[in-house]
Amino acid sequence: QIGALDGANDNSAKLVVTPILVSINDTKNMSGLGKTTIWKLIGERKLEVCRIGRRTLITVRSVEALIQQSLQKEGL
Repeated sequence: QIGALDGANDNSAKLVVTPILVSINDTKNMSGLGKTTIWKLIGERKLEVCRIGRRTLITVRSVEALIQQSLQKEGL
């Protein structure tokens, strides 16, 4: 959520920005998956990517959807 305020009831409110895109390394840290698996999932189109210049960024929503699908398969 872009532009959400944290601590809106006090004078020290801070703008909290939730990322839309994350790097391969951030995806690795978020999910616990290895880089090889992440690249494989990109190749299988199970993760959405956005290429800007030389950077490959992954949509957070696709990481969340992948995890959600995995949890449903496990019955969690």
